[in-house]
Amino acid sequence: MTHIQIVALYTVPCALILFALSVNCIRLRFKHKTSLGHGGHEEMERAMRAHANAAEHIPIVLIMLVLLGMLQASTLFIHIAGAVLVAGRTLHALAFTQVLPGNHWRVSGQVLTFAAYFVAIAGLVVSVLR
Repeated sequence: MTHIQIVALYTVPCALILFALSVNCIRLRFKHKTSLGHGGHEEMERAMRAHANAAEHIPIVLIMLVLLGMLQASTLFIHIAGAVLVAGRTLHALAFTQVLPGNHWRVSGQVLTFAAYFVAIAGLVVSVLR
């Protein structure tokens, strides 16, 4: 696989996570008849924050993966950061939307997301300095 194919491999599940979280927000907007904001519904607020949180973290890590690919970095950095990002964002989304109840799942998802940041950052530093 080329570097860009590896990045694409991890971009697909990230896009599906964002899509699912968006659809969940739309579903809840119909359920609660709320067109703007959360309308005082905790379930709607959770859905909105789950989607926003994913939208805040996924793009920058994917950008770093693309840069790793462009710099011809070790594919190991791309695979590790991509897999950890997908795992982290999946756990976080499932916990935030309470499919997986318990705050420990949400925290685990965020820890994995930060791990993906650090692996990608390390890969970029190594690639630039070599």
